[in-house]
Amino acid sequence: MRNKTIIFLCLVLAGLFSQAQESRTVHFMQFNPYSNLLNPAAPVKYKGYVGMPFMSNIHLNVENTGIQYDHLIKINETGKTLTINNFIDHLHKTNRLNLNLNLEIFSFGFKTKHLFVTVSDRIKTDAYLFYPQTLFKLPLQGNMNYIDEPAEFNNLAINANIYNELGVGFRYQINDQWAIGFKPKFLIGLANIKTNSSHFKLTTNPNNYDLTMEENFSVNTSLPVDIENIDDFDVKTLKNIINNMGFAIDLGVQYQINEKWSVGAAVSDLGFIHWETYPTNYESHTADGGRYYRDGQFYFSGVDVAQLVDNKEYMDEFVDSLASYFPTNQTKLTSYNSATYAKVVLEGRYQIHRNHAFSAMFRGDIINRFFIPSLTVAWDGMIANFLNLCVNYTIMPHSYANVGVGIGFAFNGFQMYLATDNVLAAFDVVNSRQVGLQAGIVFNWGKQKITKPEQLPEEKPIN
Repeated sequence: MRNKTIIFLCLVLAGLFSQAQESRTVHFMQFNPYSNLLNPAAPVKYKGYVGMPFMSNIHLNVENTGIQYDHLIKINETGKTLTINNFIDHLHKTNRLNLNLNLEIFSFGFKTKHLFVTVSDRIKTDAYLFYPQTLFKLPLQGNMNYIDEPAEFNNLAINANIYNELGVGFRYQINDQWAIGFKPKFLIGLANIKTNSSHFKLTTNPNNYDLTMEENFSVNTSLPVDIENIDDFDVKTLKNIINNMGFAIDLGVQYQINEKWSVGAAVSDLGFIHWETYPTNYESHTADGGRYYRDGQFYFSGVDVAQLVDNKEYMDEFVDSLASYFPTNQTKLTSYNSATYAKVVLEGRYQIHRNHAFSAMFRGDIINRFFIPSLTVAWDGMIANFLNLCVNYTIMPHSYANVGVGIGFAFNGFQMYLATDNVLAAFDVVNSRQVGLQAGIVFNWGKQKITKPEQLPEEKPIN
């Protein structure tokens, strides 16, 4: 247990010091050079740009679909009350907590006649925890809630990637209607946790309340340091991270139906990383530990309560014996592969005015065996030819109040932008399902002008 806790904390701390899922709001800001991160076929409305190193694209995003402060704590006249039952009742069958961080180290892009080329290097962190309601309901309310059916879950998982990404993107304008984009990316993995399998089942006999329990889980890890020899840590050992090589690609297409309508489709971050730095597998399953083992399960019919209370040695012996029924085995691996977390995008855009447009986008995030769908509708516009604004609304599973706002001062030569996918979080952070911010400073040139439609010559009155 100590090792598993250390591994989890190391990964989280490593993520906090790196700075990735892409912001939906920035994607709709057509005069932002990073609007093509989800679809490499999306147009960049400059002849070229250079991002300020370490400050061109900083993005933090936290999503929490389960734990909510006002469900756990109730404030009344006498103070604060812990409302456990209310908290559990508001949990979903599967809940999610994820942290996404992105830090652009450098980036630039330039345009030729029909081709736009981008080059970027960034550090990405994607950490996801999926957990069932049973994880809290069973220990807090007890097994009597599961008399008629077993307490069972297969969807407890930790999946996390931290890696460096060096990519070269190409957008090619085939003709007036079609454009394609692709961006191959070379990856160097820094840390990974991958849940291979997870299963827990506890059954309560309705007649005599005997318990049977079985569990099975398997997790792979690759960290910059050897947890077993943490005392021998040397900064030189960090050179081992260059062994974790990987590859990913972004692919996209855009079709201009007419002057007003356009559609697009893309898949991004489709790839893998081959982990060779201290690759380790942690596995546990119900084992034959003695008299409480029966038919592949831990079978428990009770203990001598008097001795459990009065005899400390008896209690210690009982607790220690549990480890023999649920052992954790650690195996050093030669290597293993993990997938990057791909995103699938389908979108449409309607240009209602030369300065304003409405858009809709379906996006699906793939995190190992989990799929997170979302739907976004957005308006974006250009005010006074330099103020790029965007307002959007996103609905995700168990997260329905996400109002995004973006503002960009898009001058010719300089741009500064700030965006969030949920501006409502600023008014109630502890109860928000999504909290995020993206900001940056970019130098650009050759900004595309917004042309006015041709006007008919004024008719002269007939005398």
